[in-house]
Amino acid sequence: MMDNVVPCIDARKDDIKTEESQSYVSSELQADALFNFVDKIDYIIEPLEHRMLSPRYCFESVEYLEIDDITRIALPMKCFCDISFHRLEAHLEWYGYYGLAFNKEWGMRNGIQPVQYINKFSTQRKDFTEALNLARSATKSGDDVDNKLKSFILEQML
Repeated sequence: MMDNVVPCIDARKDDIKTEESQSYVSSELQADALFNFVDKIDYIIEPLEHRMLSPRYCFESVEYLEIDDITRIALPMKCFCDISFHRLEAHLEWYGYYGLAFNKEWGMRNGIQPVQYINKFSTQRKDFTEALNLARSATKSGDDVDNKLKSFILEQML
């Protein structure tokens, strides 16, 4: 098998497809759309006028990550959900009734990544805490390798 081809198995069939031939499988449980809901119409109009989705910085509590001397961080984000239509009302009440919807396949092709929830007591959280604390205490050389590793750790977990 070629190195750059990832096998994908369609559970409804016995055949194996590759990522090249099947980049997206429609869900029967979730919407095939990504929604971005907001509470003000202006937050919808601007992206439409500029034909651009810009992230905004959101402060997040990270105390549960137990990172040395850091309890909050600001992360650039643009939130999307793929909530099913029958659960949409409660979501709208919380986030707002104005929204944009995008085809989920489009989102995947454009690198939209789902939110990851981390259990404070999980091995994943403990490994992340250890790796980030080590990266922060490592030499402050500022070379490309250090910066790439630190960026990778943050992007994977936050």
